[in-house]
Amino acid sequence: LLAMCLSTADGSTLWSKALSRGEAPARGEIAACSPASDGKTVWWLFGTGDLAATDLDGKVLWQKSLLKEYGCFAIKFGYGASPLLHAGRLSIPLLRRQAPYAYSPGAFPAPAQPLKSYVLCLDAKTGKEIWKCVRPTDAKNESMSMSIMFFICIYLLPLYEVPAS
Repeated sequence: LLAMCLSTADGSTLWSKALSRGEAPARGEIAACSPASDGKTVWWLFGTGDLAATDLDGKVLWQKSLLKEYGCFAIKFGYGASPLLHAGRLSIPLLRRQAPYAYSPGAFPAPAQPLKSYVLCLDAKTGKEIWKCVRPTDAKNESMSMSIMFFICIYLLPLYEVPAS
């Protein structure tokens, strides 16, 4: 899976960098997430769970696997949420059903406990976890929806308030 920088003048490729490897699941796509940028750094997230930060020239600043750190992505049609950048932090929703589908990335071995949905908050400069908020639900088969953006805006963005200096 490639991160690419294209010329706004003619659409030519200025650079491309392989940041992840994987095969498209039976349903969905693994390159559906939109990157986020502050004009100096670009954050790339893929349906494989690979997350990376690059500078505008494609130099990798940091890279991590959400799949390895937080477990299986158990979403029916593949993972496609885009990272939300705010106040130097990345918010990443990980909504998933309690048990993985056989085709879910990271489904084997099967998790010992039911999977939980949550929102991660990562330091945008380092990729280190700042906090993780479990999103309680009684739903057995949950997938991405706009309700997560409502959840972020109403409950989590107030946590970003920066004290006045």
